[in-house]
Amino acid sequence: MARRSLPRKVTYFEPVPPRLARNTIIESTFEVGRNLFPSTEATLITDLIRQDLPYYDAAISPAMVRSMTQFSRDVGILQGDPSYHDVVAAPAAHPSG
Repeated sequence: MARRSLPRKVTYFEPVPPRLARNTIIESTFEVGRNLFPSTEATLITDLIRQDLPYYDAAISPAMVRSMTQFSRDVGILQGDPSYHDVVAAPAAHPSG
């Protein structure tokens, strides 16, 4: 069976209307899932993404960075205390950051 090409990748920073971005994510999820899993499981994965997508927020909060860097120090994979802006690219920054 020939593989179909995936839809054009929408990069994180590319401004697109929210509905288009949402539909692209859902379509991409199905295409990727279908290439890795049987059709039934790919549909389940797509349904899960469709259900959770409204709750997803791509912005990364200062509290998340503090928690993430503390965990990294605790498990020994990070030394020091990088600032919020050292960790997060400006387009992904939370408004309170």
